[in-house]
Amino acid sequence: MKKHFSVSLFAALCAAPAAADGILSAEEFEALTLNKTYLYANEDGVYGDETYLPNRRAIWSFGDGNCMSESWFERGEFLCFLLDDRQAGEETCVLVREEEGGVLKVFSPDFAGDGVLTAIESDEPQNCTTTPETPSAPKPAPEGGGRSNGSRLGAPNSGKG
Repeated sequence: MKKHFSVSLFAALCAAPAAADGILSAEEFEALTLNKTYLYANEDGVYGDETYLPNRRAIWSFGDGNCMSESWFERGEFLCFLLDDRQAGEETCVLVREEEGGVLKVFSPDFAGDGVLTAIESDEPQNCTTTPETPSAPKPAPEGGGRSNGSRLGAPNSGKG
């Protein structure tokens, strides 16, 4: 039932015009998040954190200190994130909406539970026990549709993929 609800919610968000829904474009997302760290939570609690860097680069962690470098790009209304150790087609694509008070809502039918992550800006830097290399240029955007295959959506204690 929950999976059906999250897919329905996602489909409704996709069907409506971006401006009406407040879905952020890549430029809006970048302006909002650049050089900041956000904490992400789902209905079960803290999910992870991400620091956004120049050139559409980011560092993701499930909050366990294992930090992974990735690039992100726009595909239609979707923002897609691809870990550096993954291949094209293994990206996670989401819709992001800014809510009141700077809270971000991140939607994907592949997220567990209700399909939504909530993100707030953190005053604290990421606590990385592993430091990924961060290339200065993003990977080229892979071809294809906006749906992800879940590469970033695994349970926090199982790692990505």
